[in-house]
Amino acid sequence: MTTAAPMLSDCAVCGGPTPLVCATCRHTPFCQKGCFDALAATHGWICGLPAGAFTFAPLTASEKARLEAQNEDEEAEVNSAWERFEAVVGEHGWGKDRIPVASDFHELLRQLTLGTCPIAEPQRSLMLIEAHLVLQSITPRNVVSPWARTAQSYRLVRSSLPRAEYPSLANAPMAAFAPVLKQLVVYWTVASPALEGFSKASVKRVVKVALERVDKIAQRDLAVGTAEEKRNAGKAAKRAVEILAKKKS
Repeated sequence: MTTAAPMLSDCAVCGGPTPLVCATCRHTPFCQKGCFDALAATHGWICGLPAGAFTFAPLTASEKARLEAQNEDEEAEVNSAWERFEAVVGEHGWGKDRIPVASDFHELLRQLTLGTCPIAEPQRSLMLIEAHLVLQSITPRNVVSPWARTAQSYRLVRSSLPRAEYPSLANAPMAAFAPVLKQLVVYWTVASPALEGFSKASVKRVVKVALERVDKIAQRDLAVGTAEEKRNAGKAAKRAVEILAKKKS
């Protein structure tokens, strides 16, 4: 589960100082098995990424099936999330005139379920963001996945940083937000109703810590931006989570 590291780091879940890191990836700090278990639903994907990197996990078979069903629904065309998904898919060469033909669309979704996907980053993750936003729009609020919540949060953060006021951040690629995206996944994982085996008090505590760390990590670890831009990005990220958490409840 964990192994000793040469220096103390903040636990990815509770924020406490720890010399232990995940024994597999060796870059995610966990202070105890309980914290490791709290991220079990999403750490499997993060664990396989290089330190400092972030990409979205593949679609599950169930998510793929729901998107395929949505593609066959005539009402899907009036769904703004669906239209945005089609636009991004079209921008990256899938389908003609933005709208993917059926065979292309099924192949695209098949590729987005693969752990080793032939679609290069960041195009793959940008498509997955839009796919998750579609899934969020057709899913009951209390069962939206941590990945979909992270996609929502990221969209809110980027839209709240106008180019005129935050030029460095507005022009930054998704990779520059990797530390924040990782922490957003942590927050939405520990805040998920699907999290089991923990008391309400302990969940409430780690959710509070995770929210504060969204702001802290943005200010400390964003790869671009002035100190002021990073401070505002941290506030924007925390506010995005608070808005979505309120809607979820």
